[in-house]
This record gives sequence, C-alpha cells and structure tokens, in this order.
Amino acid sequence: GDLDGDSADDLISVNAGLGAGGPALAGPDTGSVNALINRFCPADLNNDGVVDVHDLIMVLEVFATDNHDADVNNDGVVNVLDLIDLLLEFDHACL
Repeated sequence: GDLDGDSADDLISVNAGLGAGGPALAGPDTGSVNALINRFCPADLNNDGVVDVHDLIMVLEVFATDNHDADVNNDGVVNVLDLIDLLLEFDHACL
C-alpha cells in the first residue's frame, strides 16, 4: 500500500527482532518506511530503529536551539522536554 502518500505502493518486509542487528527493513522504498517508523518513535532521531546514545548525542549537540532534526516533541525548541522524551524511550527498539 501507499504508506507515504506519494501515490506509489510501498513494498517492504519487516523482520522484527531477527538477527544480531535487531529489526530489519528491506524493500524498494525504505526511506518512506523510516519516516513512517519515526512517526511512532520520534526519539529515534537517526532512524536506525533504536533509541540509543547516538540519538542522545544529537539532542545534546543542539540543545537550546530550534534545530528541528532533534526536536523530539516538535514544539519548536530542543530542550529538557525533548531530553525527557528521549530518555523515556532509551534503549527501546522502534518497531
């Protein structure tokens, strides 16, 4: 089906928890899948499928700015609320 609204079918396979790397995505339109996943896991800032230290570093690097890439709660500023949201999801897979 059309997951990202571009009028093209988005074919993917999701293998949650398989293999050493955890969740895996495969298909011709994985970019839109990452965007879809990020809707449900906004604290996964680098879209790697897990909220971890890499996402934390992204927030800390732009703390107290309006950088939308690290604005976990989309309120227009990267602040303690984003940090709290990220920490509540820390070490969780996003699938």
